[in-house]
Amino acid sequence: MAEVSGSLVDAFTFKSKRTAVWHGAWKLVKLPEGTLLFRIREDPNEERDLSAKYPDVVKELTGYLNEMTQTLPESRGRAPTPVTPGNG
Repeated sequence: MAEVSGSLVDAFTFKSKRTAVWHGAWKLVKLPEGTLLFRIREDPNEERDLSAKYPDVVKELTGYLNEMTQTLPESRGRAPTPVTPGNG
């Protein structure tokens, strides 16, 4: 199990109601139709959804994402904004 607490996390909000958060090797993507989890270092093309295998990582990253998206303005094509959990 990968620990995500206390690390730098990047969040990105899209106009289309898709959001994503990155932490080290993990990337969580929230879509209107569901949530996906990827280990980017091992799956850079995001072909294997690991959300069912790592529900604890999904829960923690979803919490960070929810916290961050409440405080971030809607993106208008800018690069992702780095945010430290608890300070966002």
